[in-house]
Amino acid sequence: MDKVKKFVKYDLWVMMLDIISVNGAYLLALMIRYYGRLSASAYFSLFLGCYIQFAPFYTVLCLAVFFIFRLYGGLWMYFGVNDVNRVIGANAVTAFVQVVGTLLFVRRMPVSYYLIGAFLQLLFILAIRFGNRFLLMEKQKITKRISGALPAMVVGSGDHGRRIMRKLERDTAYHVVVFVGPDNGRTIDGIPVVSIAETAFQIKSKGIRAVFVADENLSKADRDTIMKAAEGLEVTDYTGYMANLTGAIPLATLMDYVQGPVTVVMDGEEKLYANPRDCVKDITTQYDVKSITASRIELKRLDEEYSWEEEYKQVTGRDASFF
Repeated sequence: MDKVKKFVKYDLWVMMLDIISVNGAYLLALMIRYYGRLSASAYFSLFLGCYIQFAPFYTVLCLAVFFIFRLYGGLWMYFGVNDVNRVIGANAVTAFVQVVGTLLFVRRMPVSYYLIGAFLQLLFILAIRFGNRFLLMEKQKITKRISGALPAMVVGSGDHGRRIMRKLERDTAYHVVVFVGPDNGRTIDGIPVVSIAETAFQIKSKGIRAVFVADENLSKADRDTIMKAAEGLEVTDYTGYMANLTGAIPLATLMDYVQGPVTVVMDGEEKLYANPRDCVKDITTQYDVKSITASRIELKRLDEEYSWEEEYKQVTGRDASFF
């Protein structure tokens, strides 16, 4: 009973739109094929009758295929690549059903009817899912703005900055009101991008309560400028978080996060170090951190030689000479 209620609440309207889409796509394809001579064309009248005759069966078969491909019951706010693949697969099957079904039980339709209809149906079905996601996300943003979400600044206007914005909008009480990055003068989802020099002014003028750093290429001088402007505010550095999402963690960063003895696995061999400093100094071939379990670290070898002091300086912005 609960499943039925959830389906009626969340998926029934999606199914109704799908019914309109799968039928409307092929009707529109037929109209495009005979555009300009619908009323005068005997072929249009003939094929329209065939279309109407097959439409009820095609509708039922489409819904069955969509259920098999799990196009219902999803959290459409998180509609992603895997969902797109399922939509494409389901529409490929229904396009085959349209061709075979009309050939066997009605008559052969124009080739353009099949091609245009399949293409339009795919667009319509994707638009329904993506439109649902877009509307839900916009509704959430508007609700947060009305409810008085705390204004926040994201440092970084690249992919990392966008990911952090989505995370904040989805999972926190913060609402991003400004980005800081090299693309100053432009906007991201309607949110302005300003230069680092404007950080202090933006914090004051927009009443920003928190700053989130998401630019892995930020220089030490720029970082100091931002930290000075954000003094007294909540500042969270997401550069390490984003690096962990997009690739391996540089080995030199261990000196900031690991204390005491560590066991390191290199090329399948374990070695115990008294501290991470000795570990990094001992390694002359470039590695990235593959996994960390308690104080046991597994490394992944990279091809080129490197200086650990230079890597540490690039990652942290600090000189490693104090070691």
